Amino acid sequence: MQNTPVTIHIPTPLYQRAKKMAQAQKKDVSEILAASIQLDPPAYIWTEGNEDADNERITFLQMHQALWEQFPLEHVAIYQGKLVDHDPDGEKLSLRIYEKYPEQFVLIRQVTAEAEPVLHFRSPRFVGDSE
Repeated sequence: MQNTPVTIHIPTPLYQRAKKMAQAQKKDVSEILAASIQLDPPAYIWTEGNEDADNERITFLQMHQALWEQFPLEHVAIYQGKLVDHDPDGEKLSLRIYEKYPEQFVLIRQVTAEAEPVLHFRSPRFVGDSE
C-alpha cells in the first residue's frame, strides 16, 4: 500500500501516548496513528444505494415525531416499514434484533430530538515527528 504524506495537529498528550506505544512496539509513531484511524465503516454506518436501508430510513424519518414523543432517547428497530422493537439500551436491542432477524437489514437508530442530527468533524492534519 502506498503512503500519502499529510499534516495533522493533535493534542500533545495524545501524541505522547502514541509515541510511547510506538516505542514499546518498536514501530514508527505514524504507524501507530495510522492504525488507530481505521476508516472502514462498521456495519451500522449508513451506506447509500441499499434499497432496504433507504426504505427503512424513510420510514424512520416519517415516524420520527411520534417516536420522539413515545420513546425519547431510546433505540428503535424498524423492519419492513414497521417499528418492531425498542429499548433504552441499544446493545440489548441489537442482540435481540440480530437473533430475531438474522441476515435481514433492520434499521436501528437512537431517537434524538432531531431526526438526522448534523455531525461536525474537524479536518485533521498530521504534523511531522517533533519532540
